[in-house]
Amino acid sequence: MKSNTGYQIKPLTIHRRLAADAATVAKEQNAFHCLIEIDITEPRRIIKRYKEKTKETLSFTAYIITCLVQAVDQNRYLNSFCKGRKLIILDDVNINTFIERDINGEKIPESIVISSAQTKTYKQIHDELRLAQNQRKDYLNLNRANWALYIPGFIRRIIIRRVMHNISMMKHYGVISVSAVGKSVTDAAWFIPLGGATVLVTIGNIFKKPALIEEKTELREYVCLTVSFNHNIVDGANAARFTGCLSTLVKSGTLLNDFII
Repeated sequence: MKSNTGYQIKPLTIHRRLAADAATVAKEQNAFHCLIEIDITEPRRIIKRYKEKTKETLSFTAYIITCLVQAVDQNRYLNSFCKGRKLIILDDVNINTFIERDINGEKIPESIVISSAQTKTYKQIHDELRLAQNQRKDYLNLNRANWALYIPGFIRRIIIRRVMHNISMMKHYGVISVSAVGKSVTDAAWFIPLGGATVLVTIGNIFKKPALIEEKTELREYVCLTVSFNHNIVDGANAARFTGCLSTLVKSGTLLNDFII
C-alpha cells in the first residue's frame, strides 16, 4: 500500500541495531579474504545417494564444519585471538555458526556454538545442528534482546569489543566461524564478510560447470567459499596453505565415508 508521502518510516528493530553494532566492530579487524571454488562432486554424490536410500538429508554445512575443524586441528595457531600484545591460543576448537530464525516476522541469525568440535565426528556435528534447527521458538533468547534498547549504540559497541578480548567469552564462542548464506542464485556467487573471527568461512552458492577429468569433459558440482582471515594473526602464505588443506579435505569426501551406501 502506497503512503500519501511517497515513503514509509519504520523503526530499526533491536536485532538490526545489534547486527549494525557487530558489523561496525568487525570492520575494525584487519581482515583479508580468499575466494575459492571447490569441486564437491564426490561428497555431494555420497549425500545424494544416502538420501535416496534412507530419505535423510545430510547437512552440507555440517560437512564443511567438519572439514574446517580438521584443517584447524592441523594448524592450531589459527585457533587464537589477540589480547593486547599477546596471542591467546585456545585448546578446544569451538565453531561458531548461525541458524536463521523467524522471530515475530523478522529473519534473525542465531549464533550456535559447536563446542570441542575437534573431538566430534561428522555425524555428531550434523545431529547437533539438526537439534538446534528443530528447537522451539520459546527456547530462544533472541526475544530477550530488548534490554539493548536502553543502552546507547556506542556503549553496545564497547561491550562487543570487550567480549572479543575476553578469554572466557572467546573460549565459549570460539574464534572460528562458519556462515552459510543458502541457495540464493543459480550461478557462482561469493559473499565477502567484514571479518570478526580469526578464520571465517562463508559458504556461497553451489553450481555446476564442465571440467576436464582424465581427458574427458564431465559436468561437476562446485561450491563457492570465501575464507577470511585476521591479518593480525595470519599471513598470506600461511592462509594459502591452510586454504589448500581445507580444499583438499572438502573435495575428497573422505569424512563422509561412514555414509557410503
